[in-house]
Amino acid sequence: MIIAAAIGGAVAAQTGAPAVPGLLSVPAFSAMAIGPVQGPWRAAGLPKQTLPVTRFDIVEVAGKPVVRVRSDNSYGNLVLEVAPVVPGAQWVLRWSWSLQRGLQDSDLST
Repeated sequence: MIIAAAIGGAVAAQTGAPAVPGLLSVPAFSAMAIGPVQGPWRAAGLPKQTLPVTRFDIVEVAGKPVVRVRSDNSYGNLVLEVAPVVPGAQWVLRWSWSLQRGLQDSDLST
């Protein structure tokens, strides 16, 4: 299974909550050093993709480390490969995001 954060979103799979047995624990982006996003996350494009892969890195904004997604005529996802899903397992995915500059004529309300 792959968890993917599409362009424009930053996924924080762990929010500092205590570990729960049987739940996936993923290092929070906010705990990563400034610079390229570290494993186990990785940037990925599509097979035979000719566009550059979108860039993902950790930067500080308002005193907090966050994931910056930079796309300039590019495409990419930030992915995390995990073990097969266990029946009955609970998945919680939390994130927040902001947009510095959207595409002209884009409508992010839908």
